[in-house]
Amino acid sequence: MRFAFLFIALIFLRVTLISSVLPLHVSGQEPRLPSEATGADESIFAAPPDVTYIVDPVRGSDTRGSGVASRPLKTLQRALELAERSYTRSSKIRISLLPGKYREENFFDAKRPGPSGYLHIVASEPRRAIITGMDDWTGTDRAWKKESDGSFSKPWTLRWGFEKRGRVHGPEAEFDESLITRREWIVMNENQVLRQVLEREKLEPGTFFVDDQSSLVYVRPPVGLNPNRDLIEVATRPSKVPYEGWMWTFWNMENFKIEGLTFTGSAAFPNGANLHLGRGCKNVVIEDCAFERNGSGGLNFDGDDTGNPPQFKGVTKVTVRNCVASDNGTSGFHGSCNNGIVVSSKFERNNIRGHWAGSNGWAIAGAKFVRSHRLRFQNNDVTDNLTGGMWLDIRCSDVQIDGCRVKKNVGTDQHGNSDQCGIYVETCRGPILIENTEISGSYIGVQIGNSHDVTIRDCKIANNEFTQLGLESRDRGDDNPKHNERLLVTDNFMASQDNAMLVRQIWSDDQGDLELSLAGLRSTQFVKNRYFASKPSTSFMAMDLSSDSLSWQTMTFNQWKQRTGFDTDGSTLNQQTELGGSAGSPLSADQFDEGDGITVFDGGFGDLGESDGVADWVCYRNFDFGQQTNQATITFGVPESHAGGKVEIRVDSVDGPLLGTVTVASTGGWSQHGAQTFELESITGQHDVYLVGRETSVVGNIYEIHFQSKTP
Repeated sequence: MRFAFLFIALIFLRVTLISSVLPLHVSGQEPRLPSEATGADESIFAAPPDVTYIVDPVRGSDTRGSGVASRPLKTLQRALELAERSYTRSSKIRISLLPGKYREENFFDAKRPGPSGYLHIVASEPRRAIITGMDDWTGTDRAWKKESDGSFSKPWTLRWGFEKRGRVHGPEAEFDESLITRREWIVMNENQVLRQVLEREKLEPGTFFVDDQSSLVYVRPPVGLNPNRDLIEVATRPSKVPYEGWMWTFWNMENFKIEGLTFTGSAAFPNGANLHLGRGCKNVVIEDCAFERNGSGGLNFDGDDTGNPPQFKGVTKVTVRNCVASDNGTSGFHGSCNNGIVVSSKFERNNIRGHWAGSNGWAIAGAKFVRSHRLRFQNNDVTDNLTGGMWLDIRCSDVQIDGCRVKKNVGTDQHGNSDQCGIYVETCRGPILIENTEISGSYIGVQIGNSHDVTIRDCKIANNEFTQLGLESRDRGDDNPKHNERLLVTDNFMASQDNAMLVRQIWSDDQGDLELSLAGLRSTQFVKNRYFASKPSTSFMAMDLSSDSLSWQTMTFNQWKQRTGFDTDGSTLNQQTELGGSAGSPLSADQFDEGDGITVFDGGFGDLGESDGVADWVCYRNFDFGQQTNQATITFGVPESHAGGKVEIRVDSVDGPLLGTVTVASTGGWSQHGAQTFELESITGQHDVYLVGRETSVVGNIYEIHFQSKTP
């Protein structure tokens, strides 16, 4: 029964933003709020097409077909060739892709399309037109050779090796020849991604190894599968397009819509993607598409920013709706946009290759936006990624994250340590608004680093492993913001379990960073938040703004408010505006600061007892006994079967001076309350109070504690 906390009724309400009480020494300036993104103007696509090309990868022909229903084309590439001239002259073109696998790659530069036309690529059946970088290697023509170790081998002609382009990891040299820099990708039976290893001796069921020296690939299929019988597909593209970071590239598109397609199996080099849009693309819609099981990323945009080279400018006025980016080797989405909307989409289980290599940061996330301006990210699910969930990085501005679910995004580094954030806002110039969003189950819930004008409101941030909210200010040696400025955290619900904190600093430890952090804290506001914590006495880490102390301090809730000026206007911790009790006033049993072995419920706790000589306990810190206290009353709920246990009252430590002991009597049931009063050794002043269970595994439920002075 070791320390299992149960938080119930974790409900958070939308409350109107209030900006009244300011922290100590704060300028009082509110953060700016984002300008509204509009996304693409979709009205143009309502007009019927002037020309429709039909493409059938099974029965079509690029030599004999014309694109009509009776004579369909075979490839999307051929349809684009036929459509190009009309599209650039303002015709409205639709390309309809029939179900099947399109094993092709392409680079399409529309140059200067006419502003009144459009190009609409649509699957005739949603998600069944599959753009794939993989070829069928099932052993029919060239059978796989069975090896003595249980693997199967075949000649390997793709000389990729360790890719140096598109670097996706940080400056650590140990990653230069790791799985994060490989491009090989193999899938069996449509959805079973085989894990790559770098030594043949490490082959096991569900893995493969590419021997660059002997030009062979070895596959150890999952149990029960055989590559000579069961479908095995090997990524071989991109290999011809000008830039092998992207398999399908579209530049200089205007009024462009992709609908209902699946993009899979790309072997793009690290930090690449299957589908890339850039260099002047505007008024773009990506709808009902899937980007799944690609060796690197799924979808990539380039944004119009002064930091980008001239050949990589675009995408403006873009809407991504009802799409899925899942099970990709690195990011689900990575890139930039201007005036973009991403709505009702899913980014799930990405960074498979990064997980193999122990690389979970440095440009990788479920959805990462860089240098994006006017972005609305709404009603999306960012879940179960093997890295961070959502990442806003480098000069992002006018961004709104609204109504999203960001859950269980945890990366593991090469040493097995957990890392990464649910949402990371890094070096952004703002304004950024995060609202009505649930962030849970990550290592860090939300991290704000070196960013300006950030508002977090009406969010639920709970059960993240390290901290719910991390604050970061450090000198990065560039022209990005040096510290957080104008951060408002208001009307949120935050809950932590075990040793996790509610709010703390991240990274900022040396003297220069401490000074930057102090400046950032002085322009920060926490207003009307509701907190729950299993260890309230160690749930906050901040600086003492009342004393200009350049050190991070772990604080109780009362110290947090007194020393920072934060949360002084009705914010609560464990439903109380003040923790710590005083003699003469009843204390709800669930308002303890620390405990071990108990289970919390609304209004009390249970499971206090002793097992194999190990006692459970709870602690109420800084309890004020006043001038004299010599009596206690505890309200129990105890069935007859559990009567007879003992509860000790001790001070200053779990085995400190014993003030008194009560033998617990039956109250008739767990939820039937009964009070027992007993005498204590006389005590005065402020102490930490411990309730310690003895002589039975569970003494009963405890609801209320009342210390007082016995009337003579």
